[in-house]
Amino acid sequence: DGTAREIDLTYRDQDTAEVTYSSDWQNNRQKAEVKVLKKEKDSDRVLEGAVFALCNKEDIVNANGDVILKADTVIEEQATDKEGKLTFTADLPIGYTYYVKETSPAPGFATTDQVQEFTFEYDGADKETRSYEFTFEDEPTVVEITKTSLTDGKELEGAKLEVTDEDGKVVDSWTSGKEAHIIKELVAGKKYTLTETKPADGYVTAESITFTVENSSKAQKIEMKDDVTKVQISKTDISGKELPGAKLTILDKDGKVVESWTSEEKAHYIEMLPIGEYTLREETAPDGYLVAEDVKFTVKDTGEIQKVVMKDEAKPTETPTETPTETPSETPETTETPSSTISTDAPKTGDDTQVMFWILLAGLGIIGFGTSAVYLRKKRKK
Repeated sequence: DGTAREIDLTYRDQDTAEVTYSSDWQNNRQKAEVKVLKKEKDSDRVLEGAVFALCNKEDIVNANGDVILKADTVIEEQATDKEGKLTFTADLPIGYTYYVKETSPAPGFATTDQVQEFTFEYDGADKETRSYEFTFEDEPTVVEITKTSLTDGKELEGAKLEVTDEDGKVVDSWTSGKEAHIIKELVAGKKYTLTETKPADGYVTAESITFTVENSSKAQKIEMKDDVTKVQISKTDISGKELPGAKLTILDKDGKVVESWTSEEKAHYIEMLPIGEYTLREETAPDGYLVAEDVKFTVKDTGEIQKVVMKDEAKPTETPTETPTETPSETPETTETPSSTISTDAPKTGDDTQVMFWILLAGLGIIGFGTSAVYLRKKRKK
């Protein structure tokens, strides 16, 4: 300490045998000023909120050699301000080695493994402080999200996706394309949820994925896979047996044809019908069957096989019309009369059953009339 001080040793009085002077002379130790600047790597952008610790590299001992601070103890911890800066204020003992390390990254960035150290030594009597300045550069976190097909593993275009934080706030939303989607500066250590709000046409909505952002600048890959819709269409008879030969068509809700085929002896299988309402129509029925009415069905948001059945009724069997036959009247009972044979030389040109009946009946009438006349004549003579 180069400051001069006056000492007063003048006479006091006759009763003061010894004049003394007392004063505290303090040698102020030189102090270390440790400053940190935090910025984004390869950029002039400064980062707020990164936390750094000041630690001693070796044991610190007192004059008696007792350890008063073990090595690697956190002496002080601070966070960078809006200008990306901080200054440690701890009064460090001279003659020891210290280091600065990042204990928590700025939001959206990964913690650097960089450690910067210094040895605090006396630097001349004319300096109250000795300054140490360090710059740390951080890289942002990177999350790479792929939306792929469960069938072939390729990138799937047209799905609508979003990522929400722990509070349900949407932090990013997009429509999947041919390349993976990149999200930077998600907070390390925080949980996020990837949700599919609308699947691509022909696919099923995938279950949401919750993930925790890793404290690393390396790309963290998240993959969401979509399954396809599956529809099985059966054309059967009333008994449930598959019926081949029917020409069938599927129409969407706008009446547009989406698929046509001819039924076989097994069910028809279709994949990747977009979720929605459809109509199954029979254009032509197999021989011997009636055309069935349209069947309305809905492709649901599920990867399970959805079954649709259309049944055909057989055509009614055509039976020939029967001509009623005439039953001849019963011949009235008559008394026995001499038989009389009636014949005709006319050629037979057709069915003469009824003609012969009437001829026979007329003959019998004549015989009966004659017999009656003879009987009356004999009675009169008597």
